[in-house]
Amino acid sequence: MTTSGKDAVQAFASNPVDLVLLDDLMPMMNGEVAARSMRHTDPDVPIALLSNDQCAPIDDLPAIDSFLSKSEPTVTFLEKVAHLVSLRFLFRPFDLRRTRGTGSPDETPR
Repeated sequence: MTTSGKDAVQAFASNPVDLVLLDDLMPMMNGEVAARSMRHTDPDVPIALLSNDQCAPIDDLPAIDSFLSKSEPTVTFLEKVAHLVSLRFLFRPFDLRRTRGTGSPDETPR
């Protein structure tokens, strides 16, 4: 978790990430700018933008995968987050070395 858009972009670039939840209003860099930067770094990571508004500005749409209104019920929010995470794992390349045995790179899959 970070406290500014700039810190979020730096953390994204230096850590493995499965999902990004960005607040639209952050210090130093808003959610839209941070999302665009992250999208250039790794286009496969789902990005959700949270806002007090009821709908996303049309300019933000290419950089985000989902818009979440802060006024949505918690259940709806969690359903959308679960869906985005499931998509990430659905489209992530499958690596047998990590799913069998110790995960050692020298281990041969059976």
